[in-house]
Amino acid sequence: MNKIIRLILLVFMLLCISCLYIPLSEHGHNSSIGGFISEDTMKLFIPGKTTRADILLRSGVPAQRVEEDRYFIYYWEAIEGHFMAGCGGKDVITRHYLCFEFAPDNILKRYKHFEQERFGELIGRHPEKQILDWMKEDSKHNIDG
Repeated sequence: MNKIIRLILLVFMLLCISCLYIPLSEHGHNSSIGGFISEDTMKLFIPGKTTRADILLRSGVPAQRVEEDRYFIYYWEAIEGHFMAGCGGKDVITRHYLCFEFAPDNILKRYKHFEQERFGELIGRHPEKQILDWMKEDSKHNIDG
């Protein structure tokens, strides 16, 4: 009986000090204003053809409108895995940003989908900086989605 208790205690202690990452297919979309935008929907956005109204109808209200609606930014989060440490756990979240730039005639100039790298903030990679850099770029490139 004493050996069984020791074994149970040993297993419990190992569980309390171990770490485990369980990757999952992306699910559980938690969206801001507007919502999750699928890859299939993104393929419908054609620079030089798609209008601002088309994007609003397909995607809803953006989370942010920048420079008098020159840019729309949509934001959502999705669970991509579960991290377990000790006796507790936490969902691993991927943050998504879909950014659009419009020409003065309300036609889509370009867009880009940004995904925050797993643990990117811990190593100093912030999607907000990437978005600002993208907004500063010359708009000669139609799409990099």
